[in-house]
Amino acid sequence: MSKPQKIPTREIKIARRGAFKVPQYVTRLDYPRRRAKRGADRVWRSAMHGWWVRYRDNSKFFNDAGEDPGVSLRRAREFLESIYVGPAIRLARKEHADKKNKTGVPGIRIISKPHHRGHTNEIMVEVSATRNGESPKRVYVGTSETATKARMKAAIEKAKGIRAAIVERYLSERRIGARR
Repeated sequence: MSKPQKIPTREIKIARRGAFKVPQYVTRLDYPRRRAKRGADRVWRSAMHGWWVRYRDNSKFFNDAGEDPGVSLRRAREFLESIYVGPAIRLARKEHADKKNKTGVPGIRIISKPHHRGHTNEIMVEVSATRNGESPKRVYVGTSETATKARMKAAIEKAKGIRAAIVERYLSERRIGARR
């Protein structure tokens, strides 16, 4: 198995503690000590300061009570490096269970929108994009008057081809990015 690529980092500044280079899947938590009312008596809630690692199905909190945040960040970074296998691929592997118009393929949906003249609805099959800001591709089926099962089936097959090309391009870009 090849070595995973480097984990992206960002800089976080903590008041009176300094600046830290923090890996992508690590979040800083700072909850001050406070008083909370419970019935007639008041209860002190303890403070919580530390680093929270959340990567895929793993989640672990590294408390820096009584120590420097840099020490707990080092422990959090070591934990993340022990479980890190690369950035997550953000492609759906199966259709969502609550999807109303099932097409059999994730990333493909059937949409209906009013025709520009307003008399009927246009029916299209839409293929979602894999990147933010990229517009989805649409395959025209017909209006609510002219759409047939055969035209719908042909449009879904065409959309499956478009989706396969988009997914292949996305995965090849991920492979090229991993080599850098």
